[in-house]
Formats: sequence, C-alpha cells, structure tokens
Amino acid sequence: MPKCIYCNERDADSEEHSFPAALGMDNIKGFIKLKGKLCKECNSGIGGIEEQFLRCSPEAFFRYRLNIKGRKSHDKINPYHRGSSGGKPIKAEINASASPERFLYEPANASDDFTYSYQIILKDLDKNFHRVIVPDNVNSSESLDKLLASKGMSKLEFHSAIIDPDRKHIIEGISNLKGKSINWEDMPIGHRGKKEFLITFEYTEKYFRAIAKIAFHYFLQYFEHYSGNEMEFEGIKAFIMQGGKVNEWVTIVQGSFIEDFKNRFISTNIYGHFVIAEDTGDKIFVKLGFFYGSTCLQDRHFEVQIGKSPGLIKKPKDIGHQILYFTKKDDNGYIGEMKELRKHSKSFLSSLLIPKKEYLGKLLRVIRRDT
Repeated sequence: MPKCIYCNERDADSEEHSFPAALGMDNIKGFIKLKGKLCKECNSGIGGIEEQFLRCSPEAFFRYRLNIKGRKSHDKINPYHRGSSGGKPIKAEINASASPERFLYEPANASDDFTYSYQIILKDLDKNFHRVIVPDNVNSSESLDKLLASKGMSKLEFHSAIIDPDRKHIIEGISNLKGKSINWEDMPIGHRGKKEFLITFEYTEKYFRAIAKIAFHYFLQYFEHYSGNEMEFEGIKAFIMQGGKVNEWVTIVQGSFIEDFKNRFISTNIYGHFVIAEDTGDKIFVKLGFFYGSTCLQDRHFEVQIGKSPGLIKKPKDIGHQILYFTKKDDNGYIGEMKELRKHSKSFLSSLLIPKKEYLGKLLRVIRRDT
C-alpha cells in the first residue's frame, strides 16, 4: 500500500472527499472519493481545516440557506450563532427605522425569509450599542454571563433583548441587569417585503487552506499520472497542512472562468460548484467557483497554484466538472450530480439553463428601444 502523501509515514488507507462531505457529496451522483493518497490521521486533520469554509464563509451562507447537510455524526451548528475554528459567526444586519440600534438577523428555517436572531443589546458609556447573539447552546444566565465576559461586555449597561418567551430567564438573571426588572413586550418576528441586509463574514487563512485542499485533491483525482509525492507539490501540501502566505497559493479573481456566466442573460433555478484543472506545460493550476446559482451568479472565482516547475510537467491536459444540486431528491436519494464540463474551443460550458429564445428576443427588443 502507498504511503500518505502528507506524512509519508503511515499507509494511505483512508478515503478522502476532495469536495467536503458537508456539501452533501455522499449524495451526489457521479462523485468519486480520492483513494490511496491519505492516512486516517492526516485526513482527520484536514477535516478541521475545512470548518471555516463550511461554517463561517459566503459558501456557508448558501449551504445553510439551501439546507445542505453533512454527516449525521457531526455537530449541527447555526453559522449565525457560532463561528468555527477561529472564524466568527456570519453577521446579518438591517437598519431599524424606529430605533437607533441595528438588530441581528438570520434565515428563518433555512429559507429566503429573515427573522430576528435571539440577541441582547448593551450600551457603553459613550452610548454606543453592542449586539450579542444568544446562541442556541446558551441555556442559563451563568453561561450568558461567561459569554459576555469573554467579549469584554460584563460591565456594559443592559438596553434590550429579543428572546424566545421560554428563555426569558436566561436574560433576567445576568449580572448586567444589576437587579433591575425587564418589561417584556411582544413584537412581530421577521419582515415582509424586500429588505436589504448587510452580510459580514470574518475568517482566517484556514478558509483559503480549505480551498487549496479542494483544488489539490481534485487535481490528484483526475490527473492520475501524478502520485502527489512529487517535489513539485511540497509547497501546496505545506500550505494546506501548516498555512503560510495565502497569495502565493490562492488568488481571488474577478469574473468567471465558465463561458456561460460571461453572458449576463443566463438564468437558472439551481445552484452548483464549478472546477477546472489545467496542466499547461508551464504550470499547474485549478480554478473553482462555489454556489453559482439563481441569486448568486458570482462575479469572482478562486485560482489555486498547484505547481510551477515545467521540468516536472508530464502530460499537458485540462479537465473540468460541475456539481449541480437538484431542486429535490431524485428517486435514488441523490441531491445532485457531478458531470464533466463540455469543452468549447479553449473554454468550458455549463449545463445551467439559458432563457428561451422568444424571451431573449423580447429582452433584446426592449434594450434596443431604450437605446
């Protein structure tokens, strides 16, 4: 049995998901796990690297919104309540027209609708407001006190709170109240009509290490003439396992690498991930785009540098895949399918839907009339 490409000591006896299992990959038709490359210990360590990507990032926002689940054995974490692996929770805010403070929101039941998060609002001596989510795992005044202390907010003045009626006691017993009572009022939860939210993500280099790992393992899956032990890959492997300078390995690039997405009239009712890998003879790189879809035809993608030594390049080649989620499970329980991208000249094409000709014609006529 070959040795693990990361530690080079233990047997490579573990199956690895190039795209994380928490993206629903165990239920994606056509997805193949990477075999014969990693030992169980290194595979487990890499799983920890992926947590920010899955729980604190723009990709986590869409994963939660689409209700895409990972393994049943893993902890279920609301990404608006808790961050992960050093990353902070996702923050969703909207200006409150009738109040000077801004409230925190989250999706209601993994849908398009947003509702108030359970939160406590505190005020400092300069009358600045500080909002703190009351996470789903905080079930006592003592644990909330500890949370506020960890954020340096133990001595701030209590202003207000939004909480489920059954959890009022958590708020009423905190030290910030100093024995004062609260006048609880009923309030409508959620908002009707269109609202603009400010969504904030905060994460560390682990996010980019996870993207590098997805790219490298995808490359190894489809460029089988490389073992992964070549000197060419020592740099990318060190970045994945230990970190380093992000811009040496992962670059955020504006625009799309999929030809279809350069056409602004494209329309779809599904979401998907797109990836291509290329060995040009001068360098090896992988391009990735996540959760392209109806409300997010993203105008950016990631480019991951895998190797730069042309003397080690063996066979110039390129390949690409799309992973598209179904609108509902098929008869075999699959939630999506992974397929090879079609090649057109030097570009790749997706299978996402394009508007019907008659609709496009009407659209073009409107544009001409306006001009």
